[in-house]
Amino acid sequence: MDDFVKTNVHTFQQIHQRIQHSLALSKADMLLYHNKSASNFSLDIGDIVYSLVEVKHSKLDPKFDGPFRVIAKEHGNKVKLLRLKKHTETIAHLDSLKKVHSGLDCEDPQFIPTVSQPPHSSPPPASPENPPLFSQPPQHSYNLRSHT
Repeated sequence: MDDFVKTNVHTFQQIHQRIQHSLALSKADMLLYHNKSASNFSLDIGDIVYSLVEVKHSKLDPKFDGPFRVIAKEHGNKVKLLRLKKHTETIAHLDSLKKVHSGLDCEDPQFIPTVSQPPHSSPPPASPENPPLFSQPPQHSYNLRSHT
């Protein structure tokens, strides 16, 4: 009976070792797949970022909040942010931040990015060189009578 127990214990230990080895390989493969499309970005003090909104009340709420300025690096992957409009401080994780990458003037401490739209202008008049984009819609007279 003791020999049977010893062989079963030894067999189960070997099976356990194989499973642990397979799980370790599988975990390494999953990490490679997960990190294949991940982009590493670094933030420096003074960079302008937007922060992901964690709680949305409506699907029409904005996805990001901000702008914020990075004012200090905290422990791990956390940074201290200064909200530029209200001058309040908060701490956020790097995974929830989006860096502003355009050629905007980020040196101004009151920098608040805005979207400028071109002035509204009327289209140029039609000419043989510049035909109209759309023809005029046909003029129809509809007889709308109620059928009761």
